[in-house]
Amino acid sequence: MSTLPGFLSVKVLRGVNLVSRDANGSDPYVVLNLDGQKLKTGVMKKTVNPVWNEDLTLAVKNASTPIKLEVFDKDTFSKDDQMGDAEFDIEALMQIIQMDLEDIRSGTVVRTVRPGSHCCLADESHIIWENGQVVQDLLLKLRNVDTGVVHLQLRWVNVPGFIRLKSRRRSFHLRRSDAKIDRQLSGLKCRSNCLVLQRVATVSVSLCSCFQV
Repeated sequence: MSTLPGFLSVKVLRGVNLVSRDANGSDPYVVLNLDGQKLKTGVMKKTVNPVWNEDLTLAVKNASTPIKLEVFDKDTFSKDDQMGDAEFDIEALMQIIQMDLEDIRSGTVVRTVRPGSHCCLADESHIIWENGQVVQDLLLKLRNVDTGVVHLQLRWVNVPGFIRLKSRRRSFHLRRSDAKIDRQLSGLKCRSNCLVLQRVATVSVSLCSCFQV
C-alpha cells in the first residue's frame, strides 16, 4: 500500500516482564528502524518493567514497510545484549486516517486489529478517534526471547503542503509546490535546536530523534 508521505509519532510507553540479562537486572532501551532511520529511547536502569514514555518520530514513505523494534540491555564494558525484537506496520492505521471521521464522537473505537500468526501483536489493537486524531495502541510480543511485551502508541502526523479535500465517498489530497513546502519547513527546529528537516517535499529527510510536532 503506497501512501502519502508523512511522519509517524511512536510513543514508547513501557516494557512488561522483559528478559533479565544481568544479575542485578537489565538496563533496557528500545531502538526503532525504518528505511535507514534508527531512533533510540533512553536507558532505564536495573528493571525488567521499564517505563519510557518517550516520543520517537519516523518519516514514512510506504505504510506497508514494516517497522522493526529492538530491545537491548545497555552494557558499559561489552556489547549491548539483545532482549528481543518485533515488527509492526501501519497499513490499518493509514486506512482509517484517510476516512472522514469528523462527525464521530471522541473516544470511539473505529477499528480493531486482532493478533495473528504472522504478526507480533500480543493482544487486540484498537484504533481510536481521540480529540481530532487517530490513535492506535499496540502491545508487541518480543521474538527470540522467552518473555517480554512492549507497549506503543501510534499517531500520524501529516506533512504540511498536503491539502485534504473531503467528499461523501472519497478523500482527495492536493500537493502544493515543492518550493512552498521548503519555505514552510526550512526553519523547523527540535527542542535541541538542531535542524529537523532538510527536504520534505520528496520525503528525503534528515530527522532528529527529539523532533516534536
